[in-house]
Amino acid sequence: MSKIITALKRIVFSSNSDNVAETYEEELGRQAYFLSLIAGIILLFVWLTYIPIDQALFPDEHAMLYFRVGLTVVAAIVLGLRFVPFFRRNGIYLALIIESYLLIATGVLTGLTKADPAYMGGYLFIIMVTLIAPIRLYQNYILLLLSVTGFFMTAVSRGTDFTGLHAQYSIRDLSSTLLIAGVFYLLIDRYRYRAYLRAKELEKERNNLAVRNRIIEKELIMARTIQQRLIPSQNPQEWISAIYKPMDLVGGDFYDFIFFRDTSKIGVFLSDVSGHGIPAAFITSMLKSFILQAGNLREDPAMLLHYLNGLLTNQTNNNFITALYGIVDMKKLTFNFSNAGHYAPYVIHDSSVCQLLPEKGGTPLAIFSNDELVTMNRGYKNRMISIEPSSKLIFVTDGLLEAESIEGEAADFENERLMEQFFKNEDLNSHDFVLNVYESLIKHRGSERFEDDVCLICVDIEPPKL
Repeated sequence: MSKIITALKRIVFSSNSDNVAETYEEELGRQAYFLSLIAGIILLFVWLTYIPIDQALFPDEHAMLYFRVGLTVVAAIVLGLRFVPFFRRNGIYLALIIESYLLIATGVLTGLTKADPAYMGGYLFIIMVTLIAPIRLYQNYILLLLSVTGFFMTAVSRGTDFTGLHAQYSIRDLSSTLLIAGVFYLLIDRYRYRAYLRAKELEKERNNLAVRNRIIEKELIMARTIQQRLIPSQNPQEWISAIYKPMDLVGGDFYDFIFFRDTSKIGVFLSDVSGHGIPAAFITSMLKSFILQAGNLREDPAMLLHYLNGLLTNQTNNNFITALYGIVDMKKLTFNFSNAGHYAPYVIHDSSVCQLLPEKGGTPLAIFSNDELVTMNRGYKNRMISIEPSSKLIFVTDGLLEAESIEGEAADFENERLMEQFFKNEDLNSHDFVLNVYESLIKHRGSERFEDDVCLICVDIEPPKL
């Protein structure tokens, strides 16, 4: 029942809430243009079925036939006028044509029957039906007055006796209906006008939101441009490749390569900020700035993480950052790294894969102060490992590992395909390796859109040059 009432409200009070007219008059015209189609189709035939009854009850009142057929003609004219541009813009005139004929013709027709009770009931029904007509309040009252005047003039001219009990009963019914109709004309007009004002206010809010959304989108695009400049625009060496795919215009994953005077060394920094969007992107910009200012601390992974933690604590609005920083030494074939709660890197060599676990510690950045970490014996530690020639070092963020299929498969990428892709692409160079793994991730996901930022870095460990 509630759905039916809602549908009726939409039909009577608004045909398209997404497009509100500039003035109330135009809004009434828009609603009237919509309703004129329904009314026109119904009125084409509705009165024709009464013609045989009219002829049987009042064979001498030929004018009744003309009134009945006249409604069909008026309905046809209204349906035709709907195609005229003027009436598309001024649909209120279509409603005026229909209501004028219905009220006045019904009043006169009822008068021709000398207020016959059956016809009187139909007259009262028509008066109530016109309550839904979307025309101005004063127009409703004028048409109602003309209709009643036509009824009494016609009835009197036909010698109707209004002193009888049946006639008095019908007149009282008519009076009550006129009173009710008059009140409801006022109430419905006020309701319709308030609905129009609410629609205008909502339209204004939608427009403001649209403007605000465009501003936010521009700001996001600007933030994306800035963030892209923070992340390496190209791979520093042919044996290092990376792919970064934020879930939104801006993301919370961040990576960077750090260079040293000893060109056989390169630092790899990878982090993941909790949360997404502008706040996370802002924190990544802080990371970039702090790393640039770290100076010689960048030569010691654990010291760099302590340095970053000291600067970020109480500065991230309860967001925390997992991070991993390691230094690859191609001459000594070593990897010295420290981990702040991030996924440990993988090493692929000779068709085997192992994940490097951190030394004791591993707490994400910006949760505890450095003093608290030391007190809890959870400070950041370095771990040095040797790496075999022709190995691969793989760095990832959780967006890659935890990506699930949009088709409802429960298994994430780490458990479903990651190892298979590592073995399958082991012999490829770093560039082809990351591309193939990423394409496999998209295939597994079933989409290029992810629920988290995705970052993948591959470092090919070259044999030392003699």
